[in-house]
Parts: sequence; structure tokens; C-alpha cells
Amino acid sequence: MSVSNDTLYRASIYEDFRNFSKVAQVFVNGKFYTGRKVEHQVLFGVDYCRVHVTDAIGNTWGEKKFGLFLANPQYYVNPDSLKNLQIAPPNVLGLGWTTLYLQDQIKFSGKLALTVACHISRSYVNWEDPDVPDYQRHTKYSRFTPRVGLTWLFSDVLSAYALYDQSYWPQFAKNFEHKPFQPLTGYIIETGMKGYFFKRKLGVNLSLFDVVKNNTATADPLHNEYYIQTGQIKSKGIDVDITGNITQALLVNANYEYADAKITKDSDPGNVGLKNFGTPDHCINFWVKYNLMKGLLKNVSFAMGYQYMGKRSAAWNWSPGDEIKSLPVYNLIDAAISYRTEKFSISLNVYNITNMQYATFGYFNSATNEWRYTPGEPANFRISAGFNLLHKKKVSS
Repeated sequence: MSVSNDTLYRASIYEDFRNFSKVAQVFVNGKFYTGRKVEHQVLFGVDYCRVHVTDAIGNTWGEKKFGLFLANPQYYVNPDSLKNLQIAPPNVLGLGWTTLYLQDQIKFSGKLALTVACHISRSYVNWEDPDVPDYQRHTKYSRFTPRVGLTWLFSDVLSAYALYDQSYWPQFAKNFEHKPFQPLTGYIIETGMKGYFFKRKLGVNLSLFDVVKNNTATADPLHNEYYIQTGQIKSKGIDVDITGNITQALLVNANYEYADAKITKDSDPGNVGLKNFGTPDHCINFWVKYNLMKGLLKNVSFAMGYQYMGKRSAAWNWSPGDEIKSLPVYNLIDAAISYRTEKFSISLNVYNITNMQYATFGYFNSATNEWRYTPGEPANFRISAGFNLLHKKKVSS
């Protein structure tokens, strides 16, 4: 078979993935008062987890890959050649944590609520993977992360809140000094308002957020293929959620989010100010459903959905001088029609009605000057039906 730029290469892939876990959660909650108008709702909990994962991967890539000459495609592949796999030694991952959670929600006169909480965590990671350096394969962490929230209840249907919450997460990368990386740490500051309207049938949530991630791994400018921890990413934005029944027949579910996520610290000053990889600037989801309540079409419902995904940075491995690449914006439209009674239901959902071509994930590799992305689902549909075999018992008078 000819090999040229008109050849599409295929491979046979093998993966044996096994996951074993032990999980236990225990919590105790209660309520007591200090004085007549100060209420305490306390929570004490313990979270225990142990996970063991093995993953063996093989493929026929390299010299054993299969070429498909597009000008004269021959689709047949000898089944025996698909079994000629190069299987790497299995990766073994063991991780676990024990976390103590304490919380006290204090209400003053039924109007002001102060929440004080914390996590006290001990975790470990044992990772036998050739891509993970020896000095990072066995690590242990102990962290104290606080959480403070304040809520003001204007009425039974309207409130305002503010929240501060810290977090951490272990991370792995190659360090030239052969030292384990510190966990990714950060915090979120969030404030907003929550309200219910139309006799609590419709809920609206408006929030402003500021998220900071510290100790992000960035490329070492002095040593190729190594990383250092000088990075920081900040995300600021707004989120609006609307959900509920405006009327008995009309259901609405909508969400809008704006996020300005940028690199604020990096080993390379040229990266400061770049948008965070994969984070959209604008994102909209909307779903509306109308149920016919009477007439010949009683119990029939019609629904329409819309999704907008804004521009996302595709600069995974970016270097100064490279052109800034972004995944294109896309719009999706879905629809549904259904019929439902107490004993029977049937529905038809149609997704991506306009057959929009889009990428759910992807990046541009400047080293090879090529795009790599995962295409979204084309236009498709699903039909589902259900039967209720249970009969309601009649209540005798």
C-alpha cells in the first residue's frame, strides 16, 4: 500500500483496566441553642477511602499500524494482525485519604446564618508508572482547609450570601531538582443572591466568583521537558441559574456563565495574561418544555433546547511567537416530544438538529503544526418507552 499524505493510519488498541476501592463515610449531626435566639446546627463527619488501580495498555502503533490509502481504500485487515500487540508493563496506582469534617452553622434570630467549617485531611499516593519520576511515586500530604460562609435571609424567598473556601489537590510532573511537587492549592470567593418567585415555583440564583489556583506546574525555561511550580491561574466571572415551573404547563431551565480565566503567574513572563486552556468565555444552556393539559393532545409535551459554547483557548503547549489558537464557537439545538400517562410513556429526543460540526475538546500542537480534537456527536435521536406495572390501590371510604 502506498504511503503518502493521502494515507490514513489506524491502530488496534488493547486496555485492561481494573479498579478496587474501599469507602466508608460516617457522620453525626445535631442542633442546640446558646441563648434564646442563637441556633447551632453542627455536623461531624469522617470520610475514608482506599483505591487500587491497575491499567495495562497495548497497541499496534509504530511499524505495526495499518495504512488506508484514501485514493484507493482497501478496508480489509487480517484479524490475526490485530492481535500483534505491544503491551507495556501495567501501571499501578494506589491512593487513599482519611478526612475529618467539622461544621457549625450558626443562625442569629433566624435572619443571619454564619457557617464555619474545615477539612483536616491526610492522604497518600503510590504510583508505579514509568512516566512518573521515582521521587514522586510515593508521596504523603496533610492539609487543613477552612470554609466560611455568611447568609442573610431577607425573607422566606430571598437571601444573599458570601463564601470563602480553600482546597488542595496533589499533582505530578518532572522536576529537574528531583523534588516532589507541592499540591495544587487555591481558594474561591463567591457572593450572590438566591430567590424564589411565582409562589416558589421558579428559582433564580445569581453569583459572582473569584477562583485562584496556586502552585500550578509550568514549563522549566532552563531545562527542556521539566517543570517548576511558579504558576497561578485566576478565574473571575458571573453565573446565573433559572429553573422551575413558571406555570403548571411551562417548565424552564436556563444557565449562563461568563468566565475570565487567565494565567497570572508563570516561569515565562510571556505566558502571563494568556487565557486558561479549555475554559470558555461564555456558556449558555437553555431548555423549555410545555405540557398540554387538556384537549385531544392532553399529556403530550413539546420541548426545545439550546446550547452555546464560547471561544476556548487551544494553546496547550504555547511558546512566545506562536499564533494564539482557539476552538471555534458552536451552537447546538435539541428538541423533544413525549406522551405520558400514569401507566405508559413514550418520548422522542432529537439532538443537534442542525447537524453542527464542532469539537468537544482539542488543542493545537505548535511543534507539529496540527490540530488534535474530539468531534462532537452529529445529528442523532433517541426513542424511549416505559410501562408502569404497578397498580394504585383504591382507598375505601
